[in-house]
Amino acid sequence: MEKAKQLSGYEDLPKEQAEKRAHGELMGIGISTFTEIVGAGPSHAFDILGIKMFASAEIRIHPAGKVIARFGTKSQGQGHETTSAQSIAQELWIPEGSITVQEAAL
Repeated sequence: MEKAKQLSGYEDLPKEQAEKRAHGELMGIGISTFTEIVGAGPSHAFDILGIKMFASAEIRIHPAGKVIARFGTKSQGQGHETTSAQSIAQELWIPEGSITVQEAAL
């Protein structure tokens, strides 16, 4: 957290806030974090308990060189679709444009 505050200039924000207020503008200051739980452990152990705590993925490679990657998860703006396509392209040595990523598809 200290590193994030340092990199963001967090300590300078109250000064910026005061300057904006002097000009009639409102500016809030806050920090937000979240934990994304996906693939939290061995799926067999969770299945026994009836808890579905695992992610799924399926990658299909077509003879024409196109790839469809289907994921059971759905990102909410974190860039999973882009990151997944980049990782698959790097591992399969194919252009990123040849990959279609489908989220929440399994």
